[in-house]
Amino acid sequence: MQRFFRSVFIAAVAVSAACYSLIPVLLLLPNTPRSALIAGIAGLMLAPFLSVGLMLRAISDGKLCIPCAASAHKYGAWLVIFVFLVWFAVGILLWPAAPIQQAGNSFTDKRGRVYTRSSYDAFRKWEATLPLAWLPFALLAVASLPATDRKRHLHYCQ
Repeated sequence: MQRFFRSVFIAAVAVSAACYSLIPVLLLLPNTPRSALIAGIAGLMLAPFLSVGLMLRAISDGKLCIPCAASAHKYGAWLVIFVFLVWFAVGILLWPAAPIQQAGNSFTDKRGRVYTRSSYDAFRKWEATLPLAWLPFALLAVASLPATDRKRHLHYCQ
């Protein structure tokens, strides 16, 4: 069971890395995909890891261990939290009264501020990539779930 858990954990880390590599790709696309579509895809990517994580947690009763050093796991957790917070803060700083919506030929936010087409497109790209910024955190948390005991302490193999 530990071998299967290791495979699931490594897959979650690989999917997390893929999410972060997709952000620049989506930013370079001329047409921005809808944020609801990206959020739906992110949810579909998280669902199997959540179900497997809960199943392994129920079967193992917290006797599995995370297949990396505690410092690497904690560093990875802080890294994905930092990336998400920075990505979220960029949006809050650039568009404090989001969302920006098209109103005829102009683009306005909640306060009525007018934005250019390029700023609107940048907002749409940020909004579309936001689920990819939080998904690695969710994957890391879900992938770590089977290695927790009833007191929610993590167990490491090394």
